[in-house]
Parts: sequence; C-alpha cells; structure tokens
Amino acid sequence: MGKKTYTDEHNAFLKRYPILDRVILTAIFNKEFGENRNVEQIRCHCRRGLGMKMVNTKRFGHGQVMKVFKKGEYAKGSEKTWFKAGHDIKTCGIGHEYKHGKFIKIKITNENKQAAKNFTAKHRWVWEQHHGKIPEGMVVSFLDNDPTNCNIDNLICVERGEFTRLVKSYNFQNERKELKPSIMAISKLENMIK
Repeated sequence: MGKKTYTDEHNAFLKRYPILDRVILTAIFNKEFGENRNVEQIRCHCRRGLGMKMVNTKRFGHGQVMKVFKKGEYAKGSEKTWFKAGHDIKTCGIGHEYKHGKFIKIKITNENKQAAKNFTAKHRWVWEQHHGKIPEGMVVSFLDNDPTNCNIDNLICVERGEFTRLVKSYNFQNERKELKPSIMAISKLENMIK
C-alpha cells in the first residue's frame, strides 16, 4: 500500500482544528473528504507534517484557580460516592467478620488507629476464647483443611516445627480427618526420639 498524500485542501482543513481530539478529527476528516485514514495517520501528519502539537486542554490555564476545600467542606454531589455507615472497615462494629484471602478475619477492638490492627484471624480468636493465649511458637490449624470452618472441634494447636514436619513428611493437610490424630501422635513420638 502506497504512502497517502495530503493536498493543500486537506492541510488547511486539519489546521482549522488544532486542539480537537485526534480520534474525532479523524472521523470528521474521513467524512469530509470521503477518505479511509486511521487515527495514527492523522496524528502523525498533524505532528510531523504540519507541526501541530496536541494541546492538553485538561491542565489549568493562566488565571484559573483550583477550588480548595476547608475541613468539613465538600463538593456538591460527591456524597453519593461516600461509604455508607457500617460498610467502612473503620466504622464496622466489634465482631464484624470478612474474608481475607482464604481465612476469616474478625474485629476484636476499636483501640488502634490503624484499622487492620483491630482485626485478627477468627480461628486464632476462637482458640484463645476456649484455651487461653496461644503460646509462642505454636500454630493453630484446621483438621478438615477448611479455613472457613472455625468450630473449636476442628482446630488444633501444634508446635510450628512439628506442623512443618506434619505437612512435609506426612502430607497432613490431604489426609482424612480420622487419621490426623494418629499422624500427630506419630509425629510427636518422632519429635521426642530426636
């Protein structure tokens, strides 16, 4: 396909619209002259052939002033984009739950300014409600491998090193629920022997 040329009439037409968006200019140009040029061809000819740089009309012009709002002021109509009460993570009540990855998080306090520090993993919280604080170096895991099942009968507290051995050596997470207590006992026995 040969190079498309522009006549003086084409150039005069394009120069009449220096700041018009090139997509719109292309559509008008093609309709006016019965051509079939694409946006990139018009854009390149305007820039290289005619020296017309696209002017960014979205910037502040000379003498324009940006509206600055004081605390408590807001633009009219912006309230429809605000969080409704109870939907913001900072305003939800204690006991509010949400899914974070594969685990469930629960809000336990409002004391911290950082909203994320007010939440904890629900399975850890349930374990602590029944058995007290989780000792250092211990992990709370699920017997049925369902991280949304936070029933106390489904939770186990295991030493971190032992849990790693259970997962790597015995494929603990893929075993049936009935076999897991036996596998844990064997792992503890091996731990004592070593």
